[in-house]
Amino acid sequence: MLIQAQSELLGAYSPVGPEVSFVNMLTLVRRCHSDALALIARLHDVDRIIGCLAWLPDHGARMAHGIGTYVDPAFRGTGVSTALRMMGIDRCRALGLRQVLGSVSIENLVGLKSCLDLGFNKVGWVVALKIPEKKP
Repeated sequence: MLIQAQSELLGAYSPVGPEVSFVNMLTLVRRCHSDALALIARLHDVDRIIGCLAWLPDHGARMAHGIGTYVDPAFRGTGVSTALRMMGIDRCRALGLRQVLGSVSIENLVGLKSCLDLGFNKVGWVVALKIPEKKP
């Protein structure tokens, strides 16, 4: 497995299948936020993207806000998300950032364990509201 910064790879990459969503997410993040940390994990022997991570630096607060981490289902449990997060943490450190704030869906116990194993702490609640199309 090889992890690279998004901008170093995606220029000439033509994704297929489930990889399209990875590439589309990272491309959109980079277009909207040129300083975003956008990382991909790929298998170098088959040139296949198997995961991605996107964090937005907030230099004033010296922190990064997690946008998302995603791993191809065929590669979950293999350390891809941990490797992406570790590289993201290293990049944040190099930028002078001192904290990462993210969220993990309540069903994603594996993702939560991965974050906790890296030293993340549970610090509060994230709430969400699904807005119905029509008022009740």
